[in-house]
Amino acid sequence: MNAATRRVAAATGALTLVATALLGTVQLTTAAYTDEARAETAVLTADVPPVVAAIRQANAVDTTAAIVEGRLYLWGFFGAGANPGGGALGAGEGAVRTPSLFRPLTDVVDVSANAYGYKAIDASGRLWTWGTNGYNENGGLPGAVPASWTPLDTDVRSVASSEYANAWLKADGSVWTTGTPAFGQRGNGNSLPQVNPTRVTFPAGTGALVYVGAAYEGFYAVDDASRVYFWGRDYRGGAGNGLHGDRYVTTPVEVPALTALVASEGLAYLGGGYAFGTLLTEKGDVYTWGSAENNAHGGAPGSWTALDGRDLGAPKLLLTGVEDVAVSFQTGRALMADGTVQAWGARLWGGAFRLPSGAINSTNALAVVYDGGKGPAVEVGGSKDVGSYTLADGTLWTWGENGFGAACGGLTYAACARSVTSTGAANGLYVWPAHQVEVTP
Repeated sequence: MNAATRRVAAATGALTLVATALLGTVQLTTAAYTDEARAETAVLTADVPPVVAAIRQANAVDTTAAIVEGRLYLWGFFGAGANPGGGALGAGEGAVRTPSLFRPLTDVVDVSANAYGYKAIDASGRLWTWGTNGYNENGGLPGAVPASWTPLDTDVRSVASSEYANAWLKADGSVWTTGTPAFGQRGNGNSLPQVNPTRVTFPAGTGALVYVGAAYEGFYAVDDASRVYFWGRDYRGGAGNGLHGDRYVTTPVEVPALTALVASEGLAYLGGGYAFGTLLTEKGDVYTWGSAENNAHGGAPGSWTALDGRDLGAPKLLLTGVEDVAVSFQTGRALMADGTVQAWGARLWGGAFRLPSGAINSTNALAVVYDGGKGPAVEVGGSKDVGSYTLADGTLWTWGENGFGAACGGLTYAACARSVTSTGAANGLYVWPAHQVEVTP
């Protein structure tokens, strides 16, 4: 069972299994916004690197997040909800360049983010939300964290975030959404503004939902009969059904090609970026489809469509022997069975650079971004701007666009070591090779 498959198994089982899959051993106490909740309970020292679970299923802009022993750490753009103390998150803009404890929450087991706001699940299954709320991403709750904080929902198994919308899976097998309906992201048959959370309307005969994943402007879901559904913006073949053009899908539609793959090989990860999608099967195969802009689908072999000579039609096999995958916007990252990491897509947002020289990869191909030299990687993640991998020793490494310190984790453009511009000159705007981020309690 690969790393991503363990997360899927956790989402369909008990919430304590979710915590174990993401974080190892976690103390399962009650999250609360109190002075007591601010106390550090983890027994960690500088000599024992923390176990870090990087943010996944996210499209956060200029911010990055990590979970350490159930505590959430944020850094980057202040206006994107990175204020570690809670409070009036939209009261100003600036940078929180050092990974900082988000004090209102404890026992965090999952975190996701849309462009300028966050969602987190605690070990009791409560879904918490904060940050900029311009598209009702917070489901009627305020963007700032008040003294008495109310969860958005309960009995939640997993959460995924597109650019300005969110979807989450509940224990009863239903999926709910908040955020913009502009491209059908709410999944309930219309594109009208909606403040409160709404339940996604699936076709008759759909079983209990067991998985939800985000595209950049839409969502995927999978039921207990391996049927795969998509809703939101189906642009340049991004839904995986082989169609092109620009369609707004307001009610989930089944994607037969993906259903066949999941039924045959199982499900470990399903998500997408801007007009492309990616599936990791339990077998360890990665399939991609949709737009080839900035090599978003990794140059998967197979026939090209006549649309522009580059976009893929039906899903194509890209990689085998894969343990974990994370994609966002125009990039993808894959953890290989040997502990190395490969990436593809736009180099400016955590995409592909080449080892060992750090030269920029502008070809329609994959690139090794971590060669295993410091021990095996165990997870990949990132946000819209930043790619990440976590090593077996618990250290977190990031690369990509360094707006507000998002990729450096505490360092300014000038101070960030081993960095390049879009043309390869050193200045810290784009971080490469990956930089170790000091995330410590």
